[in-house]
Amino acid sequence: MTINDVLHTEFIQNLTEESHRIIQSILEKNGYSLKENNSHLLTVNEQKTLRISNLVNNLTTVLNDIRIIYILINKLPPKVYLEKHDLSELEYVKFHTESFLHKVSTIHDLMGLIVNELLNLGIPQRNCNWKNLTKHQNFNESRCKVFIEEYYRDFSYLIELRNLNSHRGLFNDDKMDRIGNPMNIYRQYKRLGMELDEDFKKTTPLWLVNYMFKEFKKERLQEIKKVEQKIFRCIKNFLAVLEWKN
Repeated sequence: MTINDVLHTEFIQNLTEESHRIIQSILEKNGYSLKENNSHLLTVNEQKTLRISNLVNNLTTVLNDIRIIYILINKLPPKVYLEKHDLSELEYVKFHTESFLHKVSTIHDLMGLIVNELLNLGIPQRNCNWKNLTKHQNFNESRCKVFIEEYYRDFSYLIELRNLNSHRGLFNDDKMDRIGNPMNIYRQYKRLGMELDEDFKKTTPLWLVNYMFKEFKKERLQEIKKVEQKIFRCIKNFLAVLEWKN
């Protein structure tokens, strides 16, 4: 499933057409200025429409970011380039894995924000969380609630990893740690121009470490692609039940 498949819903089509109409109408109104945000030229409903449109655009951007992360990990920069900037291949994958966790969590936040605007719940964006959403009968009776619940249920383990990373600076990845320890030893000795002892090189030869990284990268890509496709299906279903009422 592609992003285009995800967005191919009646809700997105209607929202896109209405947003385009509003933007076109602003250009024709007296008082329009490139230097202003021109919100004073819009009705309350038009402002709401553009807020929802911006949130959906943000959602689309984050979905695309997940797709890009797969591409960046799949095609690593040359080792010479990474070494020039004092980076290892494993650190490169780690950085993008952390970014992936943040994107997964952000999608859940955006789902709530879109519904908050669409159902006129009036929750301030900074307080738009599950607890406050479920205080509203309109939300509890809506069909979209099921898909926000489903998303959290399926990806809560990644969201929790993101929270640990954001708030405590932790990155828990046992698979990466197992490869990182011998890789870092080889890297540090090379930096210092020192020779590793023969026993270590026999028990953990460099070719084996490189092979382990190659297998780890392959497995990580499979995991990301699996999550990506699951996210795409969930968001497709979520958008399909949203109703546009102008």
